[in-house]
Amino acid sequence: MVNDILNALSARDTLDSSDINLIQTLKTATRRLGRHQELVRAGSWPKECFLMRSGISGYEKRMRDGSRQITAIYYPGELLNLHSYVVKQVDHSVVALTPCEVVVIPHLELARLIEGSAHLARAILLQLALDSAIQRTAIATMGRVPAAARLGRFYCEAYLRLKLTGRADNLRLDLGLSQDQIADVLGLSSVHINRSLRKLREKKLISRERHVYIIHDWDRLVDECQFDATYLSLMKQPR
Repeated sequence: MVNDILNALSARDTLDSSDINLIQTLKTATRRLGRHQELVRAGSWPKECFLMRSGISGYEKRMRDGSRQITAIYYPGELLNLHSYVVKQVDHSVVALTPCEVVVIPHLELARLIEGSAHLARAILLQLALDSAIQRTAIATMGRVPAAARLGRFYCEAYLRLKLTGRADNLRLDLGLSQDQIADVLGLSSVHINRSLRKLREKKLISRERHVYIIHDWDRLVDECQFDATYLSLMKQPR
């Protein structure tokens, strides 16, 4: 479990031995959730943050009419709910979009990392900055990008994030998400998702085998949907 946290914090930076030793002293637990189960309830005061070990989760905002928007999505190997350490009461739910296993990191343990190492504090701050960058890009995409390109960008981002943590390779990604869930992420209807996927298939950019998506031409897909990965800060460099 601690190695999962170590891998997450070292994906974009190199940690020194003192950082690694401090991370290895963390007291954590694991929790398993079924599909649709809440990890955090909107309006609650969480005392812990999490790292995805398996499955996919998302931040969910519910409307009065029962509809929802998934405002952020998290893949295996990624940290989430870090902001609850400082905001205290959260305004959204965290929901398992697929069956999940998470590492539970109490806020008191997170505080030990932040107070024990300025470098680790920056690494954690980077995770929050990444959340903001991904959110800004999602807002701009929903507001200005046509449906098919929006879906293409979603696959590009998902592949790079999964590849960074060793969960995707060879232009194949296994998401396990339904069309309705992807629609809730992108602010589209499931009909739009089906039509958009058909357009990408017709252009021989992407195909699907059950929940596995195969990208046939990365460069053409990136050009077609005008995807720029700068916001993902994929380079490993000192922070």
